[in-house]
Amino acid sequence: MSFLNGGTLEDADKYCAMVQTIPRLTKAQEIELGQRIQHNPEDTESRELLIKHNLKIPIYLSKRYVGCGIPFSDLIQEGNLGLIRAVNTYDPSKKVCFATYAYYSVKHRLFGAISRKSRLVRVSQKTRKMSSDIRKGKLPTKKALKTRLKYLKMSTIEELAHLSTYREVSLDKEVPTSHTGKPMLFVNMFPDPRSLEEFKQVDNKDFQDKRNEALDTLLKILKPRDREIIELLFGLNGKERLDFRQIGKLQGCTYQNIHSRYTKALVKLRGRRKRLIEYAPT
Repeated sequence: MSFLNGGTLEDADKYCAMVQTIPRLTKAQEIELGQRIQHNPEDTESRELLIKHNLKIPIYLSKRYVGCGIPFSDLIQEGNLGLIRAVNTYDPSKKVCFATYAYYSVKHRLFGAISRKSRLVRVSQKTRKMSSDIRKGKLPTKKALKTRLKYLKMSTIEELAHLSTYREVSLDKEVPTSHTGKPMLFVNMFPDPRSLEEFKQVDNKDFQDKRNEALDTLLKILKPRDREIIELLFGLNGKERLDFRQIGKLQGCTYQNIHSRYTKALVKLRGRRKRLIEYAPT
């Protein structure tokens, strides 16, 4: 039996058809084989018989996880490993049907394989099960999570639950393109962040130059001392920002005098402010 000796399961359909022809054992027969294995762990014949007549269990459970990111043949192999582990740990003295015991061992093995291999970002089996339960509407509910995670807002919990429905896509996956029709790597569809940053720097420098030019033209209508007040109050042209009292000490004037000249300067600038609207930050 090659499927017990590391053989591959390339033709899953033929394998499934072959397994369907193998009859199931009765509970008494399973317990008897289990007792033989327990008394003589080297009894490979009894071990293979118990495995062979329960190969339907991995196939049945593997069909439930098709589409989880692992090929069907690999799921069957993982299920068979869970079946072998069940044979090694089966205790016939409990008088439990081996098929019932093996069912949960195979299911646990499949769930662990999906957690390890089907995601680009590896998560624990417990976390994956909780995410699966949330998608199915099972507990814990959002309110139950809110009770335990008091530091999170309900909106944040809802966003996390929504994100759990997303699936990862490999950056090395080929995707079709509409303009050429030829596939290209998914990673090549994203712009180079270094080139994008250089473009932003050039674009921002050009924008700042035009804004400074318009600002200088606008401030030329003011007297030199009034222009200095505006530049110091708003930190223009590389000057450090100061308040009214600091500017008053710098120019040797009172607070009220600086504030009055500032108000009059704004009145002069207000009529020509349209020149700066297109350069105003959004």
